[in-house]
Amino acid sequence: MPSEIAKLVTDYVRGDVTDAVMTAWLRQACAKGLSYEETRELTQAMVASGETVDLSGIPGFKADKHSTGGVGDKTTLIVAPLAAACGVKIAKMSGRALGHTGGTLDKLEAIPGFRVDLSRQEFIDQVNEIGVAIVSQSGKLVPADQKIYALRDKTDTVASLPLIASSVMCKKIAAGAEYVVLDIKAGNGAFMPDTISARRLADVCIRLGRDSGLAVTALITDMDQPLGLAIGNRLEVQEAIAVLAGQGPPDVIELSSAIVALMVARAGLAPSVTKARRLVDEMLATGAGLRKFGELITAQGGDARVIDDPDSLISAPGRASVRAETTGFVNEFATAKIGSLAKEADGFLLHTKIAAPVAPGLVLAEVFAATDVLAEAVAARLTPLISIGPRRPRRRPLVLDRAGTAP
Repeated sequence: MPSEIAKLVTDYVRGDVTDAVMTAWLRQACAKGLSYEETRELTQAMVASGETVDLSGIPGFKADKHSTGGVGDKTTLIVAPLAAACGVKIAKMSGRALGHTGGTLDKLEAIPGFRVDLSRQEFIDQVNEIGVAIVSQSGKLVPADQKIYALRDKTDTVASLPLIASSVMCKKIAAGAEYVVLDIKAGNGAFMPDTISARRLADVCIRLGRDSGLAVTALITDMDQPLGLAIGNRLEVQEAIAVLAGQGPPDVIELSSAIVALMVARAGLAPSVTKARRLVDEMLATGAGLRKFGELITAQGGDARVIDDPDSLISAPGRASVRAETTGFVNEFATAKIGSLAKEADGFLLHTKIAAPVAPGLVLAEVFAATDVLAEAVAARLTPLISIGPRRPRRRPLVLDRAGTAP
């Protein structure tokens, strides 16, 4: 019953319910699912477990975004400063790695000195000053989710639609924005394995937002291969800088720009998504987004010299290459396994994408690690995770579907 869920959450936060009992309930939820009413009750209980953020002290339109997690997904590092450069206020609370996926805070902390633990007033003041801040979730904000989130990561209870929906939306509801763009991943590197399940998750999240007065647009996006070419915290910061400089992989540019264009249109800063995209393109072409990222880094104590010298982020001296052994085309990435393996090194830099032609000896990926020996060992395990076949496969579009509030 929904009321029993609320009591379970309250008692778990208070310490009256043990990890073992909560783990048993989470496993049952994963196995049997939850009704929408139970999912809403779980979400509301997690919101009620702590404080909510009042952003009324920030004038202007406040937007947020969230990704359900993937491999190589560094879009927050691009979207936040780029949206702020366009005039949207971004007061964002982000998370850390979960399962095989990377975490925004972990990526930002690859920048020397970058602080993610701002006080609530510092957070508000920074958004008022430069239009953007990215911080860790306060311990007082949805503490139930923080505690359950950590337990799910340890107990293999991550990939559950209602648990994911509640975890995503309790934070977005409590964080105080007016509008949220969700990037819901679908594919072998996502928690949602296919477009149908991703759309179900989107529909639940949109409904949870609507029931709480929060406008939500969801993009269903492809995660059958890593996003971009860089996988690993330092490498992904480098790639984000390249995109904000008007370069970088086309898929990262496409997705980041699509998210920002939705925000800009919803904020009324452009009369349509098409015209909003033109403004976004201008902010990339002129370097305004990159300059705003530099302001964000400086404001949060980081060394903004990485903007001009992104190679300074790479400190792992070990290198190894993965090379093609046959002629053909890249057919498939074992994306989730690649994401997990990347955490055993400093990261990977891919040189190819699905449907790209290859020939014997062509470099498919570079491995960065503390030593050459470790890099070679990881490269040997990475090799079978990139499948080559004789036929060119059909490429899926990056954005597979869209749902929710129209901009």
